[in-house]
Amino acid sequence: MEKSDSETVQTFAPQDSYGKSDTSIKTELDSVASISGHISDAYGRGIRGALLVVFDTHGSPPMITMSNMFGFFRFDGLATGEEYIITVLHGKYLFFNNSRSFTLNGAMTGMNFQAEEP
Repeated sequence: MEKSDSETVQTFAPQDSYGKSDTSIKTELDSVASISGHISDAYGRGIRGALLVVFDTHGSPPMITMSNMFGFFRFDGLATGEEYIITVLHGKYLFFNNSRSFTLNGAMTGMNFQAEEP
């Protein structure tokens, strides 16, 4: 396998039933990926300034970002194949399920959080 900063290149040579191979297949496997989502109030309106923290289960320093003026957020450069925990906090809103754990196997979209009714 060849490696670069952001991906792993793997070459496979499939064999027929006689053990012969006349072709090879090259695939690229991302070693880093992103997660993104939306923070909204109970009515679906985006929440600006929500604090989001992502950390892995190995104790690496957390990554921190804030939702933009429309409630969207994004984390880039997360290692794939790792288990992460994401937490959302905001001073004016309460989130019933404000933390989630997940294993990142590739780019993940739709990591959405919705606040409870005030």
